[in-house]
Amino acid sequence: MRTKWSDYKNTVYDYLKHYKHFKGQIANFDLEIQGINEELKSLENIDAKTAKYGSDNGGGFSELNPIEKIVARKLYLERKLPVLIADRHRLTSLISRIDNALLSLGENERTIIRRKFIDGEKWLTISLDTGYSERRCLDIANRAVKQITGIMFPESVEGQQQFSYVFLNSGQSLV
Repeated sequence: MRTKWSDYKNTVYDYLKHYKHFKGQIANFDLEIQGINEELKSLENIDAKTAKYGSDNGGGFSELNPIEKIVARKLYLERKLPVLIADRHRLTSLISRIDNALLSLGENERTIIRRKFIDGEKWLTISLDTGYSERRCLDIANRAVKQITGIMFPESVEGQQQFSYVFLNSGQSLV
């Protein structure tokens, strides 16, 4: 089971190290989604009706005419938009989970974690500013990452159970 714990812990380290990158990706998703919505709005009233005469691919040109290009672009954007929205949602959810886990830490632990893993500062700088030795900062960080891992991945903590809650209206039973 040691490997399982280590995998979750390594995932948390990676999440913390990429925290700013994730935030930047969310901002880029917002810009791209906004741009696509604006472009789709401008293409709202364009529709090309085409006739199809059988399934033979003979003759004609492989190039699309201007209206067909616009419609093809519109279809591409309509397919791309839900994917971007889903990707943005996944990252936003991950950032919320990280923020929630960080809030569970004490102020000193949170400061050390943010400065080391999110901001990428050196242990020496952190220890000088916090008044702790480098070794003590490392110990605090290890304990905090273990706590974050337990919050983000409850299944990683041996012996910890996940709870399922069932709410019943008065007069109802589970049987």
